Amino acid sequence: MDTLDLNNPISANSQPKSNVLKTFAETTTNSLFPKKDQAIVFNTIEDVPQIEYIKAFSLITTPKNIKFASRISNNRFCIYFASKNIVDQIITKQPYIVINNIKISYRRLINPAKRIIISNVQPIIPHDIITNAITNIPIRILSPITFMKAGFGNEEYDHIGSFRRQLYIHPKDNEKMPSSILINFDHTDYRIFFSDDTVTCYLCKQTGHTTNHCKNVIENKTPYSLKNIPPLATGDHQPRPQSNTEIISPAQTALQRQQTNNVTLTTKLLNSNKSIKTTQPTPKKPKRSNSIEQIVIKLDETLAPAKSAFNQIPNLKINFTNLKYIIENTLGMQNPASILNQFDISPMEMIEIIESIYPSIKNVSIKNRLTRLNKALIECNPSEDQL
Repeated sequence: MDTLDLNNPISANSQPKSNVLKTFAETTTNSLFPKKDQAIVFNTIEDVPQIEYIKAFSLITTPKNIKFASRISNNRFCIYFASKNIVDQIITKQPYIVINNIKISYRRLINPAKRIIISNVQPIIPHDIITNAITNIPIRILSPITFMKAGFGNEEYDHIGSFRRQLYIHPKDNEKMPSSILINFDHTDYRIFFSDDTVTCYLCKQTGHTTNHCKNVIENKTPYSLKNIPPLATGDHQPRPQSNTEIISPAQTALQRQQTNNVTLTTKLLNSNKSIKTTQPTPKKPKRSNSIEQIVIKLDETLAPAKSAFNQIPNLKINFTNLKYIIENTLGMQNPASILNQFDISPMEMIEIIESIYPSIKNVSIKNRLTRLNKALIECNPSEDQL
């Protein structure tokens, strides 16, 4: 007891504390938290154990590179790898895994790239033909082009692909992407279409706003009224010829006669309007509530409640922008199947989509339009005897 160093009472405990602090620091350094760009995600297959997915990725990269793995929401599976470079190598090397002879495509958990759907693509056209055409625009492609399944909802036909493909491009190049391009393969021209989920104005064809908030057309559009009618020529003031030596052809003579007849008719109409009581202004002809223009303008507003119901439809071949395009461009068409062919969708598939979103729509005009479109699709859908 008398041999203790009372001048340094904590010297005996200083070494253990130092060891504890050092061990904690080393542990914190060695256990880094991963980032979202180190993860990939993909859809799962029913009744497949988790270890099978891990084994599949172990064929692409060493198992030591796999750090975390788990099932997540919406029947998906997420895997975190040791670094972002490993994720880049895996996606570049092979964009899918194979389990039970089924190819499962995967993507980054956080993908800053813009997803583009390519429609109306014949399966005989190689990917590199489309890639070269897009690169020449120029647009930076960030992923390989992959096929998209037809999505018939039956295991027996689940392997059948559609005439659609997908790829990811640089987000800054999205504005350069045209709505369609013409490519040539095997001495034949093919037109393919591009689409995404960007909000598009159907009046000015620009992105970033809807038709209800479009200012481009309103500013450039001159309202038509009687005040804009040019001064009419009367019997007292005939237009003078520009030159006495002007030669008038027979076609010009006939055109002048037609214009003179139109001027005379317009003059009579204006004079007849003067006899109407001035206390009653001339009523403007009301627009039909179900006219094509009104339906197009209201599409974005009236279809908004149906977007959630649309997204719940399984195995969709089109996105919500494609749906609005189809509704707009089939107005008044007796055979709307020609528009559906651009997106590789059958009349029966479009009928199922209409029936799914119909209860969510409250606007009567759009409901009537969908009813007429549904009837036209039923009429143009061939029966089994005709197939």
